[in-house]
Amino acid sequence: MIEVNTNKREEEINQLATESVNAISENAKNGRAITELSFDKEIGGDVRREIEKRLDADGTQYDWLTMYKSPNPYTGVNQYFTGQTIGNTKYYKLKIY
Repeated sequence: MIEVNTNKREEEINQLATESVNAISENAKNGRAITELSFDKEIGGDVRREIEKRLDADGTQYDWLTMYKSPNPYTGVNQYFTGQTIGNTKYYKLKIY
């Protein structure tokens, strides 16, 4: 029987969140407000939530930038998306203030 190693998943989420917050911090020190991030699509949302928790705990002001927009097929109104999936990778852009 094959089972998912959930402990390894949580470790990877925490590691990617730590690396991402470090990259955001490094970009800020170098005068750049926008950081591009990419994660495996299966854990991308979980990593994003972990990053949000850490930035909120630090009192950092930030926004997830719109990656693309697409008209709703039923209403025609544009929908804005802060993440874009290409293949097995989920891409995000985060801006700090």
